[in-house]
Amino acid sequence: VGRLGIQPTMGWKLGVSGAYGPYLSEQAAADPDMPAGKSPEDYNQLVFGVDGEYSVWRCELFFELLRNQWEVPNLSASSLGNTGGYVEGTVALKPGFYYTLRVGGIRYDKIDDGSGNQIAWDYDITRVETGVEYYITRDTRLKSSLQLNYWDQDADDDDHMVGFQLATIF
Repeated sequence: VGRLGIQPTMGWKLGVSGAYGPYLSEQAAADPDMPAGKSPEDYNQLVFGVDGEYSVWRCELFFELLRNQWEVPNLSASSLGNTGGYVEGTVALKPGFYYTLRVGGIRYDKIDDGSGNQIAWDYDITRVETGVEYYITRDTRLKSSLQLNYWDQDADDDDHMVGFQLATIF
């Protein structure tokens, strides 16, 4: 696991990150579907990402893009993968009072469905989240948010959530 970042100017921060290694639990070794002569350590996950941040006046902009790939036992394709990311903007409306909007999503690679067709191995999702946050004191904040989740057109339903949070440090 590693990350390298630079700050080319006062308002900009840019970074790259990555991770590589086994991801299956030891219990997978006992699974009857584990290929003979193989162990969980033989299957790795590779993650590579880029991220950035830009700040000006009372506004901050963040973005992140990640590529994730898993080696999977008993899969005709050599691996499963997905690509995800988001863009988020925050503005300080008043001291201690913030508004945030985030748009993101995950897109899944296509695999053979067994009949020669190429289909995504899970439902793509697009997520929009917005909310306000107010710092009551330096260590206590009140937050409300609305999250809208839009799944691929083949999924059953869209899942939306409303949340409220009171958090403090002690």
